[in-house]
Amino acid sequence: MGSYSLYIIETGFSQDLPGFRKDTASSIFPFWGNYFFLDFICSYLALKSTITVYLLIPGNFKTIVTAVSAKWKHQIDYIEVLADETEDFIRLLSTDTSSHIIVTSPTYIALFNGREILRLLDESDDNITKVTIDNVPLNLFLVKRKDLLRLVRSFGGTKKRSLTPLSRLFDAILEQQFERMENVSGQVLFHNRIMEMYEGNLWLLNNMRQTDVTEFLLRQSNLNHDGKGMYVGESGCIKNSYISQGVEIDGYIENSIVFSNVVVQKNAKVINSVIMNNNRIGKNTQIRNAIIFPFQDDFKTAAFNIPECCTIGGCPSSIKNSSFPEHIRRGLTLIGTNGRLPRGFTIEPGVFLGPEYPLKELKNLQILKKGSSIYIGRDMENSQS
Repeated sequence: MGSYSLYIIETGFSQDLPGFRKDTASSIFPFWGNYFFLDFICSYLALKSTITVYLLIPGNFKTIVTAVSAKWKHQIDYIEVLADETEDFIRLLSTDTSSHIIVTSPTYIALFNGREILRLLDESDDNITKVTIDNVPLNLFLVKRKDLLRLVRSFGGTKKRSLTPLSRLFDAILEQQFERMENVSGQVLFHNRIMEMYEGNLWLLNNMRQTDVTEFLLRQSNLNHDGKGMYVGESGCIKNSYISQGVEIDGYIENSIVFSNVVVQKNAKVINSVIMNNNRIGKNTQIRNAIIFPFQDDFKTAAFNIPECCTIGGCPSSIKNSSFPEHIRRGLTLIGTNGRLPRGFTIEPGVFLGPEYPLKELKNLQILKKGSSIYIGRDMENSQS
């Protein structure tokens, strides 16, 4: 067995994905309630006894360093913020003594056997191998270190220098240069579709006892979670759902995943939905067949970003979103990061409400009609029946 390094490269999510802020770091985006994208990468690839682990962070994502350093200090050997992406990346590759490197980005969720990756490294004579999981192509490559160093130096010296290696490493270098493709058995829950984000989270509800799920959860047991419990009030009711740390439930939850620090007040209902971190749902609000991205904005914790008497989504149907039909289908409703609604607001099935859409603009409306989209930079589309 040779000497290996794992380079986890923070690239953010694809700009084609609706719902995310442009500065969203994929490493610390949540999945399955208590966990994050970086948890999955570290769980399967950061095999400490055999691999040196690097997390490479471009300067525009440097605000995540504190959180990453605290939570993943036992899984990651070196956290590097690259101010000059070209020169700093070349420096790291030059000083690394590993013969081979696993290069990936925390932009997918997959369950697989990381030892299979090591086997491929041991057996491969190719300079660059692209790895698929369950025949799904991902940002996951096995590379000879010296060859990667040569390619990055060549790329940095071209007229494309402004397209820095970290932002273009996968599509402009590795995708163009790989010699062989190898498949590893496993299951990909999220790759590049919002429907996958929704269905991959809800998949957990019926597969908690599956071996690869229990093994993943066991490996996470030593991580630095905050240890908060959940609160279920007298009027709270939970059926076939996964409830995370710090959640307060006084309403009704069914077939849903509720992420950390969410509040659901009395007589509110959440059905067949994914409610991500810090959303606060007021009394008598109904949410069905929806995914609501994290609320990260700073305002008084007593305030409810989804206030009383709102209606969000509806029963599954054939409705597609007008702007993002490949991402938002089957009547799914998506509310992007930092979504805020007026009291009594209605969002019909298939709607996309973009991240941080101004509350004052929504107050001029009473309803977002089925299949419509409204987000910063674009007026509401297909909003009239």
